[in-house]
Amino acid sequence: MTRYLIITFALLLSALSLRAQIYKSSQLIGSKWMCIQAEGDTIYMEFSAKVFHYKRTINGKSMGGTCQQYYLSPIKPLVFDFTKVGTNSNGKYIVYYNEEFKEFTCDEIKYLYDDNMLIYLDYDLADEAFKELFCYKRYKRIK
Repeated sequence: MTRYLIITFALLLSALSLRAQIYKSSQLIGSKWMCIQAEGDTIYMEFSAKVFHYKRTINGKSMGGTCQQYYLSPIKPLVFDFTKVGTNSNGKYIVYYNEEFKEFTCDEIKYLYDDNMLIYLDYDLADEAFKELFCYKRYKRIK
């Protein structure tokens, strides 16, 4: 009985590890992405080795942007680890630091392909319909 329990547990862990996709920072470095949220509302993200540039436009007019330090992490960290910025980090979370507000955020990469990416922003929304509308951001690679 114990043997079957151990085998079942091992198979379960194997299945879970297959679902947990890990991405490399090298997949992002040098890339530029575009997300169209609503008609005329566009977000651009461009990644270098240490920072990513975030810019939002509405009907072609710039609504501002930021430049933030980032790294990838396999888990949601409790603090921002500045030593990981610019390293060849791996993970499913983009962890970035907002210098102006002195806080960090973690967004989960749901998938990352050569030409498109889906990111989940963990907003505290009770209604699942709102989560689909506001939390999932689909990006198209433009560089």
